[in-house]
Amino acid sequence: MPQARRSSKKPAFNRKLAQPAPGGGFKLRAWQTRSKPPKGGRPGAMGRFRIKCGCCDESVLIAYDDQSLEINGVMASTAEWRLLLEPLLAGKEPRPRK
Repeated sequence: MPQARRSSKKPAFNRKLAQPAPGGGFKLRAWQTRSKPPKGGRPGAMGRFRIKCGCCDESVLIAYDDQSLEINGVMASTAEWRLLLEPLLAGKEPRPRK
């Protein structure tokens, strides 16, 4: 019986359920689909990330291209998302816009 070929590359993202994270809780699980160029008159497909909770099957779908992000169906420019999310990731409150 032939042996299955194993990839020499390790997956770039965690895909296992209930892996403890160093800071407590569980590591996120992530899958990526790269963007595809237009083909045969059809528009190209945006790249996508599916990020799942480390302990259940709740997930967030993020589609992206050079200028925009769509997070769980909410489309905005990359700059708009950056204004909102960058302070949160730095541990600060987002500043309200004037």
